[in-house]
Amino acid sequence: VGQSISAGGVNLNVGDHAKHAISNLFLKSVHHAENNNERRNTQGDTQHRHARNKRDKAVSPGRAARAGVAPANKKFVRNLFHPDIVALCGRVSPVRDNARMHLVIPFAAPLGNQCRLAVTQLQLPHFHQLLLAMPLASRISGLSTDLSTLSERIATSDRFADGLIPWAALKTGLSDSALITPCHLKVQADHVAMTDPTELALEDSESQALMQAMAPYFLEDGLTLQWLDAGTWIAQGPLLRDFPSASLERVQGQPVDPWIPRQSQAKTIRRLQNEMQMLLYTHPINDARTARGALPVSSFWLSGTGNLTDAASSLPALPDVDVLNQLQAPALRDDAYAWMAAWRAIDQGPLKTLLSDVQNAQISLCGATQSQTFGYQPQNLWQRLRNRIQPPSLASTLLSL
Repeated sequence: VGQSISAGGVNLNVGDHAKHAISNLFLKSVHHAENNNERRNTQGDTQHRHARNKRDKAVSPGRAARAGVAPANKKFVRNLFHPDIVALCGRVSPVRDNARMHLVIPFAAPLGNQCRLAVTQLQLPHFHQLLLAMPLASRISGLSTDLSTLSERIATSDRFADGLIPWAALKTGLSDSALITPCHLKVQADHVAMTDPTELALEDSESQALMQAMAPYFLEDGLTLQWLDAGTWIAQGPLLRDFPSASLERVQGQPVDPWIPRQSQAKTIRRLQNEMQMLLYTHPINDARTARGALPVSSFWLSGTGNLTDAASSLPALPDVDVLNQLQAPALRDDAYAWMAAWRAIDQGPLKTLLSDVQNAQISLCGATQSQTFGYQPQNLWQRLRNRIQPPSLASTLLSL
């Protein structure tokens, strides 16, 4: 949080109260809903932080991790290809089902008026060829308020409850765990939005130093932190058992207010977020980042909670799913030109490649509340003639989502 923040043309000069600006807006809706004061008062926070700071002085980027902080070379036992992990950590090796290659495309039909108007102008020749060979196979419906996204449900064969898709457990094998994403929250005129975490471009040393500074606070609440990557850490502790959380995709480049956890067990997480905002505001790593023009880390987001149940683990292996997130950023901006360019890149890249093995392919298109999955099926003469006379319409397909 800078001293003077530009928010949609509004200059928010918060002066000495900058460190509280995000906290106040971030928790405003929670306080209105619960009608009680869950945060510690300013004096209490300050005294508590001073006590913690004395203990934290021994932590430094170059020293060994404290209790509650896993070493950076921690080995993880299981990998899964997932959009949240891929966006922040790069591609990992998934648990594969070699029968099919499955492309999932979120924001295929965005809600923005400009992008929706642009649908009729899209020319995607390779996608059109795929639709000729791949009729509609299945649909999944959801709500715009669901914690888990449609792409996540597809990637896990829709076998977990909403907000409890255990990405952290699938990635690490650890129960009662969650993904922690260091992030930058931007104060707007009437809400707080999260900048895409990938824009932080955190260095490993910066990420490790910030995690070590934050770890003692988490540990006091029974949560340990482990370093997975510069953009993703793992939290573990009993507090996270049966703890529904909103997908990172729900808040990337979007307001965070609707997705703040409000269940009773989330009070601790909300307090931690508030404390970390104050801690990070004066952290030397952020001072150095701001001095060189980089965004500071101002908070964290918790997601990927849930545990692997016996029933879920006994199901067939998760499919080989490749989630293509290129459409998300332009769709959220309702930037029709960039959205169409991203679609064309997908058509010339992954979709063109898919044509070489269409018999072992699936495509899932995700809108706001519905996804449609297309799969190869042999066609009889009548079907081939019908496709030639009345080929499937790309625009109608996308607008039906």
